[in-house]
Amino acid sequence: MKKLFVPVFVSALLLTGCGGGSQSDAVSTTKAAESASPQASMPTATPTWEDVTVAQLKGKNLQEAGRISTLMFEVYAADDETEMDWGTLERSDWEVKRQVPAAGMTVPGDSNVAVYVKPIKGTKTWHLKNSRWSFECSDAREVRKTFYSLKDVWNSRNFKKFEHCEASPVNKTDFKPTAVEKKAIKFADYGDDTTAASALAFPMEMCVLPDRGDEEEKYPYSAYLPRLLRAALVLCPEAKHADQMSAWLTGEMIRDGRYVVGTKIPAGAYQLQVDGGISDCYWERSTAAGDIIDNNFITFASEGPVVQVFAGEGFTSERCGVWKKVW
Repeated sequence: MKKLFVPVFVSALLLTGCGGGSQSDAVSTTKAAESASPQASMPTATPTWEDVTVAQLKGKNLQEAGRISTLMFEVYAADDETEMDWGTLERSDWEVKRQVPAAGMTVPGDSNVAVYVKPIKGTKTWHLKNSRWSFECSDAREVRKTFYSLKDVWNSRNFKKFEHCEASPVNKTDFKPTAVEKKAIKFADYGDDTTAASALAFPMEMCVLPDRGDEEEKYPYSAYLPRLLRAALVLCPEAKHADQMSAWLTGEMIRDGRYVVGTKIPAGAYQLQVDGGISDCYWERSTAAGDIIDNNFITFASEGPVVQVFAGEGFTSERCGVWKKVW
């Protein structure tokens, strides 16, 4: 094999820039060549996506589906296939019922997957679509919890701690009373200027919680008490405290006030209900003419007294609380 020897002086000329121009001329020539072939004229490579396998999304909620899939979602309602806004959905409340493409298919990584979803039963989103009433209940610490059925309130482990529950229709703008609710509205009898939802709210709240001897300004004590009790018993005859509401309605449970025996309340024996003791209680039996038959002023008692009243008498209770007919 032959070897090619380059003379040393030729190499030296090239390195020193001798033989036809200065070093700066050489640099200028190089830059001119670069500018003659700008980078913009070079072809740009189009980004490519690696193929991916579509994950199994059916049966997952949207939050889980978003974690396991690398593809973008197009979300549709499973019942009517209307497109839904991904950004406004409570993702843990929606379950994927169908997907396109199907799980296991290979698609480019920039593909979209269409998911068809339905609300998961028992979630807030499901209740907003399927429930008629919501009940926001609070305890003494103002801890609030929302329910969407009377039974859910009654079965709550915090039921005995709730002091108040506010009832309101889930769909306030398009509320239409059922046949049972229409019957209850007639009993409530608020007048023609009251909406159906407003007329039902108070008896619904009476359905939620039993009376617990609250202060007089709290429900269910009002001029509308008999009407509201009748309406409540129509709405929730299966309530655990239905017997108590019936007793209020018939006068077998009463609270402080003045009553005509045989007219406002039935004759019989009433026992004062004690919850933590009685103090500064005054009760009185009187004739139709107003003469005192019997009375008592109780400064303190740990057990409620029993007072028997007869038809035609008057019965007065002040600062005592709730009386219940025992026989």
